[in-house]
Amino acid sequence: MLLADTYLGHRDDVRPDPAGALAVTLTDEERRRSRVRTETDDGTDLGIVVGETLADGDVIATEGGRPVIVSLASKTALVVDLGDASPEELTAALALGHAAGNRHWDLAIDGGRAYFPVSEDRDRMESEIRPLLPEDATLAYDTVSPALFDDDSREQGEHAHSGAGHTHGHSHDTGAHSHSHGGETHAHEGGDHSHGHDEGTHTYEVDSHESDSHESDSHEADSHEASTPRGDR
Repeated sequence: MLLADTYLGHRDDVRPDPAGALAVTLTDEERRRSRVRTETDDGTDLGIVVGETLADGDVIATEGGRPVIVSLASKTALVVDLGDASPEELTAALALGHAAGNRHWDLAIDGGRAYFPVSEDRDRMESEIRPLLPEDATLAYDTVSPALFDDDSREQGEHAHSGAGHTHGHSHDTGAHSHSHGGETHAHEGGDHSHGHDEGTHTYEVDSHESDSHESDSHEADSHEASTPRGDR
C-alpha cells in the first residue's frame, strides 16, 4: 500500500507532472477524514494521512515523493432559482434560509440560485421549500462539487475552490470553487439550465449532521502521523 502523508498545495501552484502523478477520487466523507484508506483511479491501494480537508485539485505526495492529484465525487443538489429578486422575493429568500437552518441543511448561494445538498427524500425537501418560494421561483436538480458547501476559509489564498467567495457563519436559526456540472440536470419546473460560477459567490454554512448519518466504505489507513500535520477537522 502506498502512503500519502504530505500536503503539497493546489495543482495550479504545484503543477505536478501528469505523466508521473496518480489520481484519486474521494467522497465528501473521505476528504474530511485525517486518515483514510482507498484506491487510486487506476486501482492502486492508497492510504492518506494528511490532517487536511481536501478539495478538488489538491495535490498530496506519497512517502516516495510521487504526487497524487485529488478529485471529488460530485453530489446531487436541489437548486432554487429566484431569478431577478424583488424585495418580496428577498424576503422569501430570508425565510428560506431560516427554514434551512432550522432543519440543519447546508445552503450555498450563487447569484440568484440557492443550493441544498440532497440528504433526504426529494419530495419531502420540496414540500418543505415550496411554500416559502415566490411564484416565479423554480426548482431543479444538479450535480455539484461537495466543496460548494464548504467553509471557504482556504479559498482566499490556497485555491481550495476556483473563483472568489465570502463565508458567513450562522446559528441554527439562520441559514458554505470549482463546480462540477457534468451530470444530467433534472428539472421539475423550468427545464435544464446551465450555471455561470465566476465572481461573487456567497456561501453559507449551516451546522450539518449529514455526514454523521452515513458510514464510509473506506477503512482507516495504518496508523501514521504526518510530519507536519495541518490539524484534524
